[in-house]
Amino acid sequence: MTSTVVFDITQASWQSTINWAPVAFWVVLGSIKIVMNMLYKKKASTEQGFSWLYEKVTRALPFIIFAFGFAVAALYARKAHADYTKLRSVYEKGQCEITDGTIEHFVPGRSTKYDSIESFEIGTKQFAYPNQGNTAAYKTTTADGGQMKNGLHVRIHRCEGDIARIDIIDDVRPQN
Repeated sequence: MTSTVVFDITQASWQSTINWAPVAFWVVLGSIKIVMNMLYKKKASTEQGFSWLYEKVTRALPFIIFAFGFAVAALYARKAHADYTKLRSVYEKGQCEITDGTIEHFVPGRSTKYDSIESFEIGTKQFAYPNQGNTAAYKTTTADGGQMKNGLHVRIHRCEGDIARIDIIDDVRPQN
């Protein structure tokens, strides 16, 4: 029995699909405010009171905004990488459920510019995966070049709900 590997977590490199626009906004905004504060140096007031506190907060705020954006970016990237390493580790330890059979009730997903879920069944087991999202697992819908379809005979390694490996069994032809 020969097979073709469609996806294997050990052959996939870690990549993050996070929408970086909100993170970049805060980092850029903080950077701009820091530069503006450097260019527009106003003499600090010697008064002790509200205006003095306001000046201190105004000068510190750009650094806080920049640090917030940078911290969120670091947390996103860390979580994405942790998810990848966890899935890969579980797969490499052989702790995945292996399902072998013919795809039935296939529901194709849409292109990556839309948030969409592709799904199918093999016997009584249901499989679904998003076309987007920050996951290291299989997520290529047919609209984006995925090969899943009704009648295709596959072997799927699923670890904690995520697809870590898909093999198309070559000796069994799809039923059209």
